[in-house]
Amino acid sequence: MTSAYVYAARTRLGRSLRGTLEAESVEHALAHLHGRSLYVTSLEPIDSTRGVVRSFVFLGRVDRRSLAILFRSLATMVAAGVTLRKALAVAIDTCANERLREALESIASEVESGSPLSAAMERRGREFSRLFAMMIRAAETAGSLEAALLRVADLLEREGVMRARIYAALTYPAIVATASVGLVLFLLAKTMPSFAAMFAQLHFPLPRSTAFLIAVGDVLGQPANWWGGLAVLAALACIVHRLRSLPAVRERFDLVALRLPLVGRVVRGVHIARFARTLGTMLASGVNVEAALGATRDVLGSGVYARHVDEIGTSIRAGGSIASVMGERGFFDPLFMQLIRVGEETGSLDQMLLRLAEHHERAVESALSTASDALEPILIVMLGAVVGTIVSSILVPLYSLIGSIK
Repeated sequence: MTSAYVYAARTRLGRSLRGTLEAESVEHALAHLHGRSLYVTSLEPIDSTRGVVRSFVFLGRVDRRSLAILFRSLATMVAAGVTLRKALAVAIDTCANERLREALESIASEVESGSPLSAAMERRGREFSRLFAMMIRAAETAGSLEAALLRVADLLEREGVMRARIYAALTYPAIVATASVGLVLFLLAKTMPSFAAMFAQLHFPLPRSTAFLIAVGDVLGQPANWWGGLAVLAALACIVHRLRSLPAVRERFDLVALRLPLVGRVVRGVHIARFARTLGTMLASGVNVEAALGATRDVLGSGVYARHVDEIGTSIRAGGSIASVMGERGFFDPLFMQLIRVGEETGSLDQMLLRLAEHHERAVESALSTASDALEPILIVMLGAVVGTIVSSILVPLYSLIGSIK
């Protein structure tokens, strides 16, 4: 059983290094770092309080684009006849991400000592997913390292494209929603207090809506209330994040998301496409079905689909098929199950999964476009309704006041 550690160290030349490492114990982690001629200044379990703080503050993020570039460059160099050690050295020299460079230096050190690339990557599980190591291990056995590296790069690039499409579709609605909230808060915090003072001086009776908005404006006009509100929001965000880490609660959240109109269609399509793309890529790399399902489960990001993948794995171990389990819960569409059944019967499951992934990625893109087109007028109407309510709450008593003066 391995554990993850976050460490800080120095080289013989005094260069500071920070990274993560998976090892059986603290002693094994120290032995690995000392084997690289590093002077260790700090070593903490990543799940401890200090480890969490150090990993959050000192370690940068390894983005998927950097990983995709790395794997594609390694595949190109290996295909050109460059040795793996030399390819890793070139990748280290050209890597711009500090955390990824440190991980590569650790992997290169182990490869130099005779360790397989897959085993070295497994010890850097925080930077390299377990499914990457499994694909490369299968390729090392079959002697097809170049193909596995290319498949990993393709998988990362496809996921990057999918994420970019989702972010692009959500950008405009997010900007409109943020601007709407900002405008409403400005009107309540700056405009309402001015009219409130005028109405108070004239002792004019106000409608309930106007009195309510004036009270809200008074609350927003106090800086202490803003800080209190931000503190409450931060506490709620921490609570929700903590609850999301619990499997049962996370599954409940995912079920709600899957049942939402428009949003549920997009969420379902993203999970199915990711499942098909990841599983198909691993099977094409020579990973056995049970191991591929286990690794796919870890990257789905959905408690509902993760549990469903567990059920598929149980069925496979009992001699069943993937398609037979998929139809029991209704989380996969009939076309998907039918083509999976054909793929199992014809022995072309990996190819069928990759084709299904492309189909669902296109479906997600279409659903995102539909959802974005539907959200824009909804947000505009909601903004108009809120602003209209605020303006009418000001103008109605104002006109009544002017009429009473006449």
